[in-house]
Amino acid sequence: MSAEKRFGSGLVFKGAYTFSKTLMKNGARATGNVGQVQNPFDLSQENGYSSDHLPHRFSGNFIYELPMGRGKMLGSGLTGIADKLVSGWSFAGIINLRSGFNIYGPTIAAANCNSSPTNLCRPDLLGPYILGGDGLATPKFDRNAFDWPLNTARHPAQTPRFGSAGMNFMPGNSLQSWDLSIAKTTAVKERYRTELRSEFFNAFNHTSFANPINGPENPNFGRTFSTSISSRTIQLGLKFYW
Repeated sequence: MSAEKRFGSGLVFKGAYTFSKTLMKNGARATGNVGQVQNPFDLSQENGYSSDHLPHRFSGNFIYELPMGRGKMLGSGLTGIADKLVSGWSFAGIINLRSGFNIYGPTIAAANCNSSPTNLCRPDLLGPYILGGDGLATPKFDRNAFDWPLNTARHPAQTPRFGSAGMNFMPGNSLQSWDLSIAKTTAVKERYRTELRSEFFNAFNHTSFANPINGPENPNFGRTFSTSISSRTIQLGLKFYW
């Protein structure tokens, strides 16, 4: 679903929202290692969400010329230097909001299902596994909701087996990005003009965390230690047109 306003009254914008569901069948997936399945003799266990499943996404952009200066709503009677100071200002932005991609896995060591190292092993899912949060202060997922044959912290080593957990069912962390800019265009003469721009990438310095660790054998399962976008970056630019 999208909405667009063509340029008029100093404003132009476009926004689009996407609601989607992406599934894989028999081990096919969007990100490499197509042949890596848990049990090659039961491919139905590989049906589920693709690793590029993205339920919600909004993207938008806009440009707004402020109604100030000669002939505009504010300061319509200004002339000379006063007009050059208040006219020519514009505000623009690009907005990206999305839910998280589903996390690849969960995966455990191949010895747990006595499988080839090129195949995947998954643990058993025992119950509710989401703890909430983004995985920074506390894990996003509950490690105790999973079990596997070589989970010797819980029980003696067991006979290798294929796990009951599905593929790519754990939701990843969302992303929020606002890139904004303020620009001032000043006409010097009919042929010449200057443009001063200030641009703010991730303007609100919102921290979007990368996906948590996807293997319950790892003590840091469900924790994240990196971000998916950089912190706020500001740049200034001055252009002269002739």
